[in-house]
Amino acid sequence: MNKLPELTREGASRKLAWLLATSADEKVRDGAEALKHASFMMQAPGVSENPSLLGTLAATQAAAGNFQDATRTTDRLISILDGNGMTEQAKTHRLRRKRFQAGETLSQ
Repeated sequence: MNKLPELTREGASRKLAWLLATSADEKVRDGAEALKHASFMMQAPGVSENPSLLGTLAATQAAAGNFQDATRTTDRLISILDGNGMTEQAKTHRLRRKRFQAGETLSQ
């Protein structure tokens, strides 16, 4: 029996996008490529309100230098989290929003 989780194309795109957007290794980090993968994952049906995917999208937008888009995406994400009573996660994303507003990216 295979105990490994099934990895969807969207899931693989999310993981790759996050790595490309947040890697501390400059040889790996590639904001434009990260944003391509994140844009692909956001095309899947029913994902537009998924907090994990929106967080990844915001990180890739910032990594590609699109800080206004990253801030808007994070605002949307915070609204979703607050609406679902996920206050601790919303708090984390409020801190990230401040970084994006300051023109900073995320790194691991």
